Amino acid sequence: MRIVLMSIILCFVLAGCNQVSSLKSAEKLNAYDVAPAAPPGDASNGGKGDETAATPLTVTLPQIAYDYKYSFRLPADRVASTQQAHIAACDKLGLARCQLVSSESSSGNGSAASLKLRVASDIARRFSATLVDSVARAGGRAVDQSISAEDVSKEISDTSARIRQRELLVQRLTQILQSRTGKVSELVEAERSVAAAQEELDQAKAWLTQLQGRVAMSDVEIDYAAAVVGTADQGPLGETVGQSWWFFGAALYAILRLAIFLAPWAALLTVHATVFRTLRRGVQQVGATVLGVLVAFALGSVFGLNALSLGLAILIGLIAGSVRGLRAETTTAAATALVVLTTGASDDPSMLLSRLLDTGIGIAVGLLVNLLVWPPLRDRSAAHQIDALDDRIGELLSEMAEGGDPEVWIARTRELDADIDSAWGVVRQARESGRLNPRRAARGRMEAAGLFESLLHRIEQANAETRSMARTIHLADMPPEAWPPAFRAPWLVLLGRAGRAVTDADRGAIDALRADLDAFAGELALDELPERFWPVAGALLVNLRNVLASLDVVADAQPVQVPAPALAGAHPSVRSRL
Repeated sequence: MRIVLMSIILCFVLAGCNQVSSLKSAEKLNAYDVAPAAPPGDASNGGKGDETAATPLTVTLPQIAYDYKYSFRLPADRVASTQQAHIAACDKLGLARCQLVSSESSSGNGSAASLKLRVASDIARRFSATLVDSVARAGGRAVDQSISAEDVSKEISDTSARIRQRELLVQRLTQILQSRTGKVSELVEAERSVAAAQEELDQAKAWLTQLQGRVAMSDVEIDYAAAVVGTADQGPLGETVGQSWWFFGAALYAILRLAIFLAPWAALLTVHATVFRTLRRGVQQVGATVLGVLVAFALGSVFGLNALSLGLAILIGLIAGSVRGLRAETTTAAATALVVLTTGASDDPSMLLSRLLDTGIGIAVGLLVNLLVWPPLRDRSAAHQIDALDDRIGELLSEMAEGGDPEVWIARTRELDADIDSAWGVVRQARESGRLNPRRAARGRMEAAGLFESLLHRIEQANAETRSMARTIHLADMPPEAWPPAFRAPWLVLLGRAGRAVTDADRGAIDALRADLDAFAGELALDELPERFWPVAGALLVNLRNVLASLDVVADAQPVQVPAPALAGAHPSVRSRL
């Protein structure tokens, strides 16, 4: 028991001694780390300062990269030669002190050029002064010059520190790989880390080299332009006026170049056979163009240039083109919106004015062509088509009187329907050609052509009655050869006479034929006809009577034509030969 007690006491004593020793060691360490500096002129030093005082910090000069920019105005014939003289001055210094980066000049008379050089920073200012002097000797002057400086000291310092850090990392990782201690996965990871660190090290060294190159060599950018003739000695005001005119001419030139490309297309799409239609289509094209530009601006502002904005532009443009007033310009809005978006002009408000200007030029050209190239009046074309239609109906009536296949006659009437529809289109175009037409005879000729619509209505009715007659023959219970002679023979004679009278446009023959037809219908004994034939006979008589009633006015108007104003007072025999 006493042994155990003594052991416990001994442990406490030893622990206490160890704690006191640790405190003393800490006091000695603290006293060593923060020992106060000896005051200057201490008596123990004999009044002299500490000879082991720290050396002062080294001050590093800032690393500056300079950029020089100059704009020169010279006579137009001196621009190219001055640019070549500056290139020669750079070549004379050698590649170590001056390097040519780029050189450009405009085609033609060389009235504009540019030059970019890299000059050693220690001679860049003197070299720039030499350039200004050479321009002055060539009769020009510097209108703008600037020197900009960028402090890259911090970037160089940071890059150098990054390089040292990466070099140390690469060294340590390489040692790990060389010792080959550790697991295989650790070695593989170390090898990947070495590759990544080496790549970062190479990039940092390249960036440091570029920064040091910017400090060692300064960029010198030079723009040359031709001075406006007559403003060199007129002071700032004269130069301002001259430059304003020059820029105005340049802007006008650019607009005309754009208009030369776009305006012909607008003119081709706008110009039509009549002045009125050209103006109407021009207004529709302007509306579609404005709508397309507005759609492009809206979509470009919201979505930017991407597949969504392009798809929406086409969809909205096509939907807008389906509106009643823009159906003639179905794709114009979509195409305009697509062009504005893809050319990057959706954020340029001047694009709207430019497109409107192009379209306006095209419309103006189209109207000018219609006005100067003797705007046509389509009434003569309409008269020619109407004049031929009644002749074809007369020929068909004559063929039916001679016998044949009723289905062929029905097909002939359908062909006549298509020709009548074409004649209606020409008549509408003729009426439209008189609107806004500056020709003096336009109004009178349009009034004279007012009869055309009435004639076409009558021809349509006559053709419908002829088709009804052919269908009646085709659907009858008995063929024409089996008809009662009391009806068949007189009716075929009357049908043949009708064909000749209509073809000859003989109003007297048509009137006489109508009288004979009425007399035949009155004398016809229905009780002598077969039981189911009298409806056929009645229908054929009514059809032929309606044909004659429809074409009597047409025959009276033959020949359908519009006489020339110079022949309006001529003798009828003269006009009939035209």
